[in-house]
Parts: sequence; structure tokens; C-alpha cells
Amino acid sequence: MGEAFTTLHELDAITSESCKQLKKAIGFRNIAMHHYEVINWEIVYAICQNSLQDFRRLAQGIIRYAAL
Repeated sequence: MGEAFTTLHELDAITSESCKQLKKAIGFRNIAMHHYEVINWEIVYAICQNSLQDFRRLAQGIIRYAAL
């Protein structure tokens, strides 16, 4: 999955910072799906409060790239 974000960055659809943040999200998703018994819900709350902009930037980048 991380390769998809790398490709989007190489196509200039997303920034390098967005690429890095989205790859971190994949890591968290893997923990959430496979080790949910050890999830720190304060971290989940913080992600929801502070990191949703990363996904908005991803969507905007894809829309911008698709319009080319």
C-alpha cells in the first residue's frame, strides 16, 4: 500500500510530506487491524482530531492529478 503513495508522490499528485504521513497511517492501520487489543484510544482520538487533513490533501491531490 505504501508504494501507491510513493507513486502518487512521483506523479506530483501529493507532496513528500503527505506521502510520509500517509505511510504512517498504514502502519497504524496494521496495528489497529492485527493488534487491536493493545490500541491506545487516546492516540486514536488524537489522530482523528489532528490528522484528517492528511486524507483531505490526498483526495485533493488525486482530484488535481485526475484533472490533468
